[in-house]
Amino acid sequence: MKKTGIMLLLILWSASGAFIGPCHAQEAENYVEAIYLSEKGQQLAVQFDLASETVTMDLPDGETITLTASMSASGARYSDGKMTFWEHQGSATLDKSEKILFVGKE
Repeated sequence: MKKTGIMLLLILWSASGAFIGPCHAQEAENYVEAIYLSEKGQQLAVQFDLASETVTMDLPDGETITLTASMSASGARYSDGKMTFWEHQGSATLDKSEKILFVGKE
């Protein structure tokens, strides 16, 4: 193949996004962060990992938990069987054993 053909392939390959640089660029696309505020002023910081279908939260009491995606009719629902996080249209609810721990909006 001629040099111009190789150069053209490299240009097309890099323009297609196949070469983005460090692999961190791909990782950043898999994460979405959000902060929800309750009416009482409590904060719930949330990181959605789209690749592993998990959500990690920094609870108002300082504890950090990770839950996995579970079935939901609408919105995003994550649970470990005891604790459940549900997000729908910018609102979030966190409950443990059906007791509501947090309700807030993004």
